[in-house]
Parts: sequence; C-alpha cells; structure tokens
Amino acid sequence: MRFSRICLIVLDSVGIGELPDAARYDDLGAHTLGHIAEKVPTLSLPNLLQLGLGNITTIQGLPPVEKPTASYGKMAEISEGKDTMTGHWELMGLKTTTPFHTYPTGFPQELLERFELETGRKVIGNKPASGTEILDELGEEQMRTGAWIVYTSADSVFQLAAHEDIIPLSELYAACAIARRLTLEGPHAVGRIIARPYIGQPGAFKRTSNRHDYAIKPPEATVLNMLKDAGKDSIGVGKIGDIFSMEGISITHPTISNHDGVDKTIQCLKTDFDGLLFVNLVEFDSLYGHRRDPEGYARALEDFDRRLPEIMALIGPNDLLLITADHGNDPTHRGTDHTREYVPLLVWGPSLQQGQSLGSRATFADIGATIVDNYNIPYNGIGTSFLGELKEQIKEREVITMPQLSIVQQIEEAVAYLHNRMPFQPEVGLILGSGLGVMANTMEDATSISYADIPHFPVSTVEGHASELVAGTISGKRVVVMKGRFHLYEGYDVQHVTLPIRVMKALGVHTLIVTNAAGGIKTTYHPGDLMLIQDHINFMSRNPLIGPHDNKLGVRFPDMSEAYSKELRNIAKQVAVEQGIALQEGVYVGVLGPSYETPAEIRMMRILGADAVGMSTVPEVIVARHAGLKVLGISCISNMASGILDQPLSHNEVMETAERVKDKFIRLVKGIIPRI
Repeated sequence: MRFSRICLIVLDSVGIGELPDAARYDDLGAHTLGHIAEKVPTLSLPNLLQLGLGNITTIQGLPPVEKPTASYGKMAEISEGKDTMTGHWELMGLKTTTPFHTYPTGFPQELLERFELETGRKVIGNKPASGTEILDELGEEQMRTGAWIVYTSADSVFQLAAHEDIIPLSELYAACAIARRLTLEGPHAVGRIIARPYIGQPGAFKRTSNRHDYAIKPPEATVLNMLKDAGKDSIGVGKIGDIFSMEGISITHPTISNHDGVDKTIQCLKTDFDGLLFVNLVEFDSLYGHRRDPEGYARALEDFDRRLPEIMALIGPNDLLLITADHGNDPTHRGTDHTREYVPLLVWGPSLQQGQSLGSRATFADIGATIVDNYNIPYNGIGTSFLGELKEQIKEREVITMPQLSIVQQIEEAVAYLHNRMPFQPEVGLILGSGLGVMANTMEDATSISYADIPHFPVSTVEGHASELVAGTISGKRVVVMKGRFHLYEGYDVQHVTLPIRVMKALGVHTLIVTNAAGGIKTTYHPGDLMLIQDHINFMSRNPLIGPHDNKLGVRFPDMSEAYSKELRNIAKQVAVEQGIALQEGVYVGVLGPSYETPAEIRMMRILGADAVGMSTVPEVIVARHAGLKVLGISCISNMASGILDQPLSHNEVMETAERVKDKFIRLVKGIIPRI
C-alpha cells in the first residue's frame, strides 16, 4: 500500500473535449471547459492551473505551466451513455453496455396512467425541470389538487414532489416504491426514483431533508464493494450514495450545494478514516450545464478553485488527491443534455515530486484500478492502474504533525462565532432526534445557523437530521436547538459528536433535553409511545471523557448515579398528566450502529434491564453531566426492536412513526420547558 487515504473529487460535467465517438451522441465539437474559457475570457483558475489543468490540452486562456505540481492526463469513457450513473460506475470499474433511458419530453402516457391507477392520484408536470422551478410553477396547484408533481432531468430520473402537509411522507415513499417497481426494466426503465418532499407557502416553497432515493443497484460488484470487503472505508459526499444505491458505501454525507460539498469534504478529511473519500460536486452540471449558463459555470469553477487550497491543506503526507469528472455538459452546446467528452485527471499528493503527464487513458476505470492497486486488493476488472507511474516520483519527506486545537480552544472559537449570530444567551438546550426536528419550526423569533458555518462543528448526514442550530424562544424560555445530531457511526470521533454540548454549556445553557428515536425492547411498549429515560447502559464502546483531562471542563470522575434528573422527570410526568399524554419510563441502551441489533442481542439487553435501544444520546449525556448540566431524556419508541415482531426493520418506519407522534411530542416538550 502506498497511500493511506485517497480523496477522489468529481467535478460533475467538467468535460475537456469531444470523444472520438461524439458524433454517435450528436456531440461533435463539444468542449465544456474550453468553451467556458472562450465565453468568459476572465476565467481565473490559478490553483487548478498550478496542478496542471492547462497542461492536459490546449485551452484558450488556461495556459500550461512549466512545472505542474500534479500529474495530469485525460480519460475516455468506454461505457454506452453519457449520464451520471454511467460515468461514476465506470470510475469504479463497471462498464455499462446499455445506456439508461432518459426522457427529454417527459414520461410515456401509458406509464403515468399505470402510476396514477396504482397510487390513486393524478400527475401534473411530466417534463424536465429544476426542482426549484417546478415548485414555483406547480407547487400551489399540487397543494390545491393533491396531485403528484412528476418531473425529470437530463439524467435517468423519475422525481416525485409533494407538499408534506398535503401528502404524508409515508404515502410519498410508498408511491416512489410503486414507481420503482414500474420502471425497473423494459422500455420504461429509469435509473433513479427520487422522493422530493417540500414545505412552505406559494412563493416560499422549500425542499426538505426528507428526500429519499430508490436507485438501481450496480449489476456487478464495483471497486467500492471491494474496498468495503477489504475492511477499508468508502465514504460518499454528495450524491455518491444515491448513484451506487449505497452498495459498497460505508457512510454517506448528502449535500445541498457545491459549497456545502466542499465543507463536508473538509470535515471528512479532518477525521481519521482509512480508505476512499469519494466526492461529487453537482452544481456545475445541475445549475449551469443543463441551463446553458457559461457565465455561472465559470463562477462555480472559480469558487471551487478558491477553496481548493483548503482541501489540499488537509491532504496528509501519506494521502492522495484525485480530481476528475464523470461526463461533459458544454453550456454552449445545442440542447440541454450532457455531452460525450474526455474528462480531466489530476493526481496530487504531498509525497509526490513535480508532476508528469499520465497521457490519454483508455477508460475512466483507470482510477478504480489504481485505487485497488494501492490497497493491494486483487482485481481483474477493466482499467489499468497508474500507481506504478507515480512510484518514480516518490521523494523523501519529513512527516510533519500539525498542531491540533485543544477542545477548549475549539469551544472558544465556536462560542465566539455564535455570540455574533445569536440574539441572546440561551437557558435550555434541546437535541431533536430522528424525524423530530419539526419542533424547531414552532419556535418564536428563531435564528437558524448552519452547522457548516460554525467553527469545528461536524454536519449531520442521516435522513431526518437537518444540520442547523436554531436559537429562539419556546413558551417564553430562551432555547438553543440542535436540529439534527451527530453519530459515531457517521465516522465522527466521540469528541466531535459531543462538542455541541460543551458549546451549549459555554453559551449559558443550564438544562439539556435530549430526545431520540428508539427501538422498543420492553414487550408492553408500542411504536409511538414516549418514554422518559430513567437511566442508560453504554454499549457504544466509547466514553467521551477518556484521554487528557482539562479541569476547565469538569471533574475527572463525574458522578453518574442520577444521569437523568428526577426533578425534571417529575415535571415531565406532571405535564403529561395535564396534557392527557401517556408516558412510559425506562432504561435506554446505547449501541454503536448503524446496523440494527440481532434478536439475540435484544434478548441479552432485556436480561440486563434495558427497555429501549438506540444509536445516540449516551455520549451526549455523559458530557452534559460532566459539564454540570441537568438532563431530561425522552425517547420516541419508533419501532419494536429486532425479533419482537415478525417484520424487518427500516429507517423509513422510524421516520413514519416520528411523523405520527410529532404533535403530542411537541405539546409535551412545550409544556415542560417553561417549568424548568
């Protein structure tokens, strides 16, 4: 093995000139990057040029440099097609012989009639469109009629939009499952079905984080599967998880923009993963390529170029950075579709000497072949590794360990930022678990702050967990709310997971309410029950207090005999009686996840005294008690644990239950907070 970590960034649609077979795709003359540079002569990409972007081929305004710091080349696509899935699959060693169907004029009427019949609702839209534009055009009509908004794009996608207040998420997801079944194969085959729920009122519609993809799985194992089978991490940022239907993906970090994608890439590079970080930055394609906007495309390229040094600063001495694309989308070409082009290849690492040409590669799969070669994984797929061509460039390099900020310094920097953004000093902290984030929408005088903007904060990557800190009032109390939490299974270390609790304490919070979605172990529980956490069992093999101790944060050996305040539990019980809400009370066991427990594990946990099980909360409560905060814990029993009912477990069930109980949950918490 040469490199410990590999970061592969796909600049979606940044093609670099027509392929020899471009005429078959009606793409003669296409050159995404070259034509952008012609249309926008002020285009400035100094960091990419220094790596060698201008050395790959002649591009007006993007000259070669004498000593590029990266090795450079271009790659051809051998798969049939020119879409996102085809390009990414080939990067990971899978050749597609039959292109996915696209629907530039909308879906066939016979397919829509079958879909309407099986879902019981009419369809409106049925055309290629951007998600925001289609809501502006048809969102109000959808609310009035209860119809489905169906739309597509240049990719092979069937997108289904519905207002969450008009059509429940459970029905939307069920309709997507129907669409998936109807389009798996045959003349109406579609690569991905995408649920696109939204909220808001006409003129201010907003797509929510409850998006769900139903993709076709790759027909064969890819390099990602091989990495995972070899015990290596394969982390996706952006739509990577969707493109591969999570096959071979260890962790996924969805994004909302290129800027967010770079933020999440940086967050991942700050973690100690072992394997591949696979990033897709989609806005080059979705916002500027399809919309034929060369000026916007140029700005997006310049934005990435400005942020590239932030990424490179986190590429360690034993790491490798690869930058490429998945197809072209020339914004000056006729139509609105992708273009059949070569893609750039830039290969950089601190341990490599001055770059050299890697030439014209026969297939995108050379990247996948190089990755498995690096990790000594047997491979007989397509593609030729260029790892050997990099070996001659190795130079002796002193390993420099960059000083890390202490936890106290991280807290101070986060607090300094938040003091400038928050309108007041909060008294109560509230962590909202899976599907419960809707409560933040009921706050008064609310200020929302993206986690990505807060120094040292991770970002939430799990469905049902937004990435926002919201400050406002609830029943007159000043509250700061985590709309989405972090989990150990997302790849974050325990200090990252619990940093927000330390920050809340430093902001002035004296009481913390933690909520979660949990599986019921006690057989008398039912999905939808609310359980006060009386105590917990830590099965997470992590304790956030292990390591060097700082007396500024709390005592070395904190007492946990009353981790969950009796006083606060009594208040909650009193409010529940007044509101007519049935409350359970029990012991919560925290596990690492992300796999659900086996029936045997659940039987063991029941013997040990556990009543509910989940994948969060315990580290947060340990740190809260260490910091001197009073804690109230509330679990929403979202499903029965494994083996109790004869049915499989899924995150969809968790989300559906949270949706069903949100009203009584909100009433309970709103009744508790003013009495604290």
